[in-house]
Amino acid sequence: MKKLYLLFIVSLIMNACYTPDQAFDKGHYKLAMQMASQQIKKGKEIETNTRILQNSTARFIETQTINAERQLSTEDVKKWKSARDRLYQDLISVGKANIHAGYLITDQYDQFCDYKKSVDLKIVDHYYQYGLRLMSFYDRSHQKVYARDAYYEFVEAEKNGGFQFYNDIQMLRDESLEKGIVYYLCRNEDLGSSLFVRKLPRDADFEPDCLVEVSKGMISYHESASESRTSYEKQVQTGTKTEKDTSGQVKTIPVFETRKATLIRITYAASADQTVWIHVKDHTGQCHVGSTSFSETVNDCWEEVKVEGDAEAIDVCYKTGSNKPLCPRSSLEWKLEGNVSWRLSNFY
Repeated sequence: MKKLYLLFIVSLIMNACYTPDQAFDKGHYKLAMQMASQQIKKGKEIETNTRILQNSTARFIETQTINAERQLSTEDVKKWKSARDRLYQDLISVGKANIHAGYLITDQYDQFCDYKKSVDLKIVDHYYQYGLRLMSFYDRSHQKVYARDAYYEFVEAEKNGGFQFYNDIQMLRDESLEKGIVYYLCRNEDLGSSLFVRKLPRDADFEPDCLVEVSKGMISYHESASESRTSYEKQVQTGTKTEKDTSGQVKTIPVFETRKATLIRITYAASADQTVWIHVKDHTGQCHVGSTSFSETVNDCWEEVKVEGDAEAIDVCYKTGSNKPLCPRSSLEWKLEGNVSWRLSNFY
């Protein structure tokens, strides 16, 4: 934000210091283009500013094209995209100047637009052609990994505007997706599906790529307790007594008794955990998922409060007893089973 503010201030200063022709002579072609278009919009020195507008626009486009070509001459697609994004912003600037000047530089704008489209095509074509090459590898070897890699290339081509240049990208993307899927067979669990991993359909007339078996370890149950003790002491009036003072007068004096108590809070923590193993056998040589395992843990806690001594000595609010669940172990095991089932059903 601070950088944008500084650029704005610099722009104001430059506008204040330069006329359109001065900006052009200094090599600030974008600024000259913008200033000249504004002057034309205001109806000032139309002939002079038109000349400056056309010349500065030509120089600005030439400069930005040379800068773009430096990045496009590399093998780095990220640099190509950076050049494209910069050209997009430059095209906006030229377009605004063209509108302000009453469309006096439409031809230059259109030519610059065509150049930017050629950069778009270069990027799209990079992904598109590599996708086709990968699919040709798939056609020769029937290795699904090539189809999966091709899918991502076609997706990138689409993201970068490929529909403007190729009308079969969506078809190729869907075809590579279909051919890249591996199918698994698991008789004791449904492990869900993902983009390239699917459960073998019941009516399938082909072999599964992966044979999967799920095994579950024993559920381990743990319980622990921690105790805190707080002591309280309080003077409680239990009656009165009379006695004479030194002058012989009888006075009534309250009688106090010390009451003591200990507030005991016992916090219980319980947990249950289980390890699940997923064993995968590559049945066709196409299975790209491996064996793995995961562990799941669930927890619960409750508190028991009791008092030792005289409860009247305690001034804080408390409630004795326990909020222990009816069947803590069974409850945790039921919750653990549900969590494990959910993870398995969404595993792939």
